[in-house]
Amino acid sequence: MAIWNLEFLKPHLPPELDNTLRRLIAGDFHDYTPEQKKALVERIISASALAAAFSSPVPLLDLPIQAAMISAIAKVCGEQVGPKQALLRITGTLGLGMLLRQTGRVLPIGGNVTRLGRVYAATWALGQAAYLHYAGHGKVGRAQMRDLYHKTLMEKQMEQSARSHAQHIKEQLTELDHLVQDGVITLDEYRHKRKEILQKLFAQDEAMPHPEV
Repeated sequence: MAIWNLEFLKPHLPPELDNTLRRLIAGDFHDYTPEQKKALVERIISASALAAAFSSPVPLLDLPIQAAMISAIAKVCGEQVGPKQALLRITGTLGLGMLLRQTGRVLPIGGNVTRLGRVYAATWALGQAAYLHYAGHGKVGRAQMRDLYHKTLMEKQMEQSARSHAQHIKEQLTELDHLVQDGVITLDEYRHKRKEILQKLFAQDEAMPHPEV
């Protein structure tokens, strides 16, 4: 099916990201040390998460990216598995099946995580679980894989939520600067509003849950 071919993704990704993803997925990794393989897997997951998030407005396009990512991770670990088979194996082990995309809609921590952020987090979580599976040559238990998946999912969603909130605060402060510079508000009003915005920032940071260690 065409959707499982990386050529299907080409029109939907920035050329630089598409080239990076292809370069990371291709190649021979037999001579890599365990440390080099781990670092390479991190780069594969990172590039795949960005690509999946970038493609998230296009229905189902995150699936072939995640499938190619897992296939590449298997290859780094010395196993040749096709993209579709690789995705089904990992999601089947995790108990997600082909309802994988719904994991990107689940928000266990609350907050303003966008669909882009959820797809990014879900891709990271899948990648980490896949590496645990293939690096352990299939001997890692399902419970351990699920724990790592959900831990990574929560951590990445929290990161995306924090980044989104920080960007919103930055925009509010920039707009406030413009208002006082243009004389729309007084300096006292500016200071009062700025204090309110920063208090909200600190209050949300205190209220945000933290993943268990």
